Amino acid sequence: MCPEAMPGGKMEEVSPKSSHREVEDSPQAESSPELINVPFEKLPAYPFPADIQLKLDDASINVIMHKCHQHPKGTKAIVLLLPGVHGGVGPCRQPGQDFDERCLYASLAQRLHEREIPADLYRCSWPFMRPHIQNAVKGVVRALHLALFKARVAGHHRRERKVKVILIGHSLGASVALSCALYLCQQFGSDGRKCRDLDCLEHASVQVAG
Repeated sequence: MCPEAMPGGKMEEVSPKSSHREVEDSPQAESSPELINVPFEKLPAYPFPADIQLKLDDASINVIMHKCHQHPKGTKAIVLLLPGVHGGVGPCRQPGQDFDERCLYASLAQRLHEREIPADLYRCSWPFMRPHIQNAVKGVVRALHLALFKARVAGHHRRERKVKVILIGHSLGASVALSCALYLCQQFGSDGRKCRDLDCLEHASVQVAG
């Protein structure tokens, strides 16, 4: 089914966060007095200049899109990059910083684009720290559906369109990636053709690659 018809599949534009702060990696930072009475799952994630926010039921996820030179019809892979427990731009930031424009995921997206690799990258972030795994998986699946739609995999072609899905996660994101991979394999099958049960994917083959 197309994003517009997906239950709860509402897309909202969000403004990038402009303020960044230094963070402490010490145990004291995790238990500072002003945070003791705040539910951890409701603490805002680290800064993330999202292009869009996607919602599905009670779950949401923020996304930065990096489309390849061959996009849309030449896209051969969709890469979803998932952060750790704090959300934000992901691993390999400068020490003590909660944001870094040259972090690992941003650098990877730039490198693949420069080398004209036919893969669309979707950098994701949870809206709050330490999300429930189920909500995180819902958000990632929603992001994947958007990626497939934008790559025009959801089309009526006589020739089979094969697209690989690559999930990369750091820390908590790795657990989410594994849960998503299991879910997608169950839904799409080992050959990726069960996705054809969905509207607009009748001629597609979507496989999880790792």
